[in-house]
Amino acid sequence: MIKTTSLIAGVLCAVLAMPTIAGSLSGDEIKSAFSGKTASGDHLKKSMGVKSFHATDGSYKSVLSDETVRTGKWWVDGDNLCLKFDGEGKERCRLIESDGGDGYKKIHPKKGKAVVHFKSLEDGDKTQ
Repeated sequence: MIKTTSLIAGVLCAVLAMPTIAGSLSGDEIKSAFSGKTASGDHLKKSMGVKSFHATDGSYKSVLSDETVRTGKWWVDGDNLCLKFDGEGKERCRLIESDGGDGYKKIHPKKGKAVVHFKSLEDGDKTQ
């Protein structure tokens, strides 16, 4: 009896100590988190820093640490944050997941892995 109780207590402690699993944001949560804010973090696919401003009027500006600047439009479609860069026809829609802290990850829909990790969000355009 004591062994069973100790085993159950040990399993319960292990389960409670597990990290929280990050979840995808809803469309409304994406709008609330990103609209009018600059998201700063790492572009994992390009292995460099990135700052992305999501203006309230739907315009978008991204500056990479190599000083590449891209502009375009952003919007929310269902539970995805979508981008279309100026001069390109391709639309990029990504799930947004909490990183379990104060940041967010953009998840590639087909590969299921993070392509950008935004570590912080600030009000206004901080891309300069």
